[in-house]
Formats: sequence, C-alpha cells, structure tokens
Amino acid sequence: MPEIRSFKYVKTSDSVTESVRPPTQTKSLYAFVVAQIALRTIWEIFAADTPGLVDVVVFNGMVDTINPGTGLRVRPCLITIRTTRDTFARLELTQVEPLACLKHLSAGVSKSPAELVPVRPVLEFSMLDPRFVAESDAISVLDERPNLLELTPTEFEVLIQNLFTKMGLEAKQTRASRDGESTASPTTRGRSLEARLSSKPSATRTPSASPQSATFSAPRRTRADPRASL
Repeated sequence: MPEIRSFKYVKTSDSVTESVRPPTQTKSLYAFVVAQIALRTIWEIFAADTPGLVDVVVFNGMVDTINPGTGLRVRPCLITIRTTRDTFARLELTQVEPLACLKHLSAGVSKSPAELVPVRPVLEFSMLDPRFVAESDAISVLDERPNLLELTPTEFEVLIQNLFTKMGLEAKQTRASRDGESTASPTTRGRSLEARLSSKPSATRTPSASPQSATFSAPRRTRADPRASL
C-alpha cells in the first residue's frame, strides 16, 4: 500500500507537502484489499462458468515477496477459502463487508497480512506432484490429411496432379476452360491418359458425392491390318 496518503500544494512557499499514511491504516487497507481480491476472484470463476460445471472453488491467496528477517524470497499463503456455488450465490456482494463475509464463509485469513503471517491452505497444489507424468506431443501425430469434400476445384486438381506424380507419371495441368473443367494429362511409356476434372454441378450427383469428379480415358490402340500394306 502507498505510504503517502495525500499531497498538498502550498502557495506561499510554492511547494508540495506530503501527508504520510499512519501504519495502522496501511495494514488495515492491505487486509481489506486482500479480502476483496479473494471474493472478486471467486465471483469471476462462477460467473464465467455459464454451463455450471464448476461446483466448488478453492482459493489460496499467495504473495511472492522477500522475508525482511532472512532476506530470502518467500511465498506465504495469506488467505485460503473453500466454497460451493450454492453458498456463494446466496451472498449479496454489493452489501457485504469483505472481512466479515470471509468469516461467514469460514475462510482462513492471516492475522496480520502486512507482516506476512501465513495460514495453512485448505488444499495444497504442487507442480511437483508425483502423480504428474512427462508431457507428450499428441498434436504432431494427428491426421493432417485434407478433407476432399472441403477442397476447392483448383485444390482438387492440384491434388490429382500430385497423385499422378507420386505414381511416377509426368503430369501436366492445363488452364480451366469456360465450362469449368481443366485437364491433367499424365504420360508413361509412350501412353497418355487424360484426366478431366469438373467443378460443374451434375444432375445425377448424389448428396454424398464429391464436389469434383474425375474421368480418365486412354486412347484406343488399334491393331494394324496386315492386308493394308499389300
């Protein structure tokens, strides 16, 4: 808490004088603020849980500071409280006095928060809990394959071309024609295939059909008539 209570400008001396806050008032205000923070935090948790999944809240008010006697960093618990949603909902927080409200909720409050007198938490939570296990990376092994039904026509065409390439074919993608179709033409061992990809709606398409369709056709190989050369 600020040690200075107020500032006053003295016109005759053109200076500013300070009014120091009494130590008893500083300690009283600090305890009042600690109580307000505890009640406001619990209220925020229950208010944010609109589905009503949280039934019990345990609040431990810790402060990171330096022990003036040892010079070491300490983290004492100044307030601890456990309350249920139903009990807290019956409070009229706009009319309560914070310290009296905490006493009504059977909270453990430090006898002298300003002097860092600790209380025992009703529930201790340590990140060194032996029940915890090492973290694992599950996201990297999730299936990241695209959903074919969500691909745009252009993305679907690129996918088909990539598939041909993975199969060892040399595939070329052409520009889309005015009828909404484009062509990927893979070739292998002198033979050619034509893949015509269409994004136009089809009258015979079923509701579960893909937005794109692919048809493949290969040029017919005709056997030469030996009589033609006679």
